[in-house]
Amino acid sequence: MRKITLLVILLTVSFTVRAQTFNFDTDADLEGWEGKNAAVAVAGGIMTLTPDNHKNPNIQYVNGIDAGTQGYVHLRLKNKSSIINEIRFVIRNAANDNNTFINTAMTTEDADFKTYDLELTGADGWSGVVDAITIRFTERNTNLNGPADNVEIDYIIFDNKATLNVESLEKFKFSVFPNPAQNEINFSSTQPVEQIQIYSLLGQEVLHLKMDNPSKPMVNIASLSKGIYNMKVKIGSSIGIVKIVKE
Repeated sequence: MRKITLLVILLTVSFTVRAQTFNFDTDADLEGWEGKNAAVAVAGGIMTLTPDNHKNPNIQYVNGIDAGTQGYVHLRLKNKSSIINEIRFVIRNAANDNNTFINTAMTTEDADFKTYDLELTGADGWSGVVDAITIRFTERNTNLNGPADNVEIDYIIFDNKATLNVESLEKFKFSVFPNPAQNEINFSSTQPVEQIQIYSLLGQEVLHLKMDNPSKPMVNIASLSKGIYNMKVKIGSSIGIVKIVKE
C-alpha cells in the first residue's frame, strides 16, 4: 500500500507542474492577458472585464500555451450581463492558417461564480505551443446593442483533466485526512462542502452524499473495496477531484 500511496503523490506533483494557472491574486497584474474591445483590471483576486459596446469583448494571451500537455481549460467567472451569453475560445496557431472556435453557452446575470470546462484536445490548431488564444464573451447570434455589464473572472486554468483537480479547491484550504484510510475520511474547508461523489478508476459512481450536516465533515468509506478512487467535491460553484486510497 505504501507503493500505491507514493504513486498517487507523484501523479499529483506531476499534474501541478503541467497545469498553467492564472489566479489574478496580485492587484493590477493581468498575468500576461490583454483586453480588447473592453477594459480589464485586476483587484481583490478578480479580473474584471468591462465591455466598450463592441459585440466581441475579449481577453487575449500571446505568451504561448503548451497544448501537448494541457488539453482542457477551466474558467470560473461571474457573468453580470443580461446580454452576453456565450464563451468563445479562439485558437490561433502559426502552423494553422485559420482560427479555430470552441463555443459554450453561459448563464446571464449571475449572483455567484460558476465554472466552465472546455475540452481543447483534438481541436484544429491545438498542438505544440499555441501562439495566441482569445477568450471572447459574446451575445449568441446577434450583435450587442448598447453596453453590457461586467464579466468577473476568478481564475483560468489550463491542465490535462476534464474536471478541475484539487487545485480548484485550494482557495477554500480544502484537505482530506487520513489518506489512505480504512473506514472514515475527514475533511476541512473554509466553506461548507455541499456534495461528495466517489468514483472507481473505471468511472463508476460508488458513493454519493449530500452534506446536510456541515458540522460533521466526514465520509464513511467502510463499504468500499480496497483500492484507489476519485472523490469529486463540490463547494459552491467549484468542483475538484481528489484521489483517495481505501486500505
